[in-house]
Amino acid sequence: MKLPNLFPGTHSPESKDRISIYESLTSYGKKIANEANKMRRDGELLKLWTKDGQIYVKTSPEGRPIRIMELDDLKSV
Repeated sequence: MKLPNLFPGTHSPESKDRISIYESLTSYGKKIANEANKMRRDGELLKLWTKDGQIYVKTSPEGRPIRIMELDDLKSV
C-alpha cells in the first residue's frame, strides 16, 4: 500500500515508497516465509502472505492458495 492511499494529500518524496505490515511469526514460520519470499523473487511463486500465523502462497493467478506448514511443503508447489 502506498502512503498517499492511507493519508490523502501526502506529497512527500517518500510517498512513492510502499508501506508493509508484518505479522508476528514464530522463528520457524519466519524461516518458511523467508524461503517462500526467495522463491517469489526468483519467479517460482506468484504471491506470499500470512494470516493468523499461517503462511499461504499462490503459483499462478488462477491457482488456489496453498497453505505452507513445513519447509518441505515449498518443494512440492
